[in-house]
Amino acid sequence: MLPENIIYLGAVFYIIGYYVYVRDMFRRQTRPNLVSWFIWMLAPFSGICNTVKSDIFTKDEMKEIAKIIRAKWIKLNA
Repeated sequence: MLPENIIYLGAVFYIIGYYVYVRDMFRRQTRPNLVSWFIWMLAPFSGICNTVKSDIFTKDEMKEIAKIIRAKWIKLNA
């Protein structure tokens, strides 16, 4: 069985990998593939759609979540 601390090592490699990728995107050394980004966008999108469809949240709760997201978005863009 693997030691529990292996998760931290994996997280470090994950963060380093994304840092290098994003850095190279800003330096224009690499270009993101739109097809793969679209596919990776589908997983969270389908999860949100299924959550809404399965009535886990009531309509009032969804309205409150939408208000929070809008407030955060406005704050970030201000």
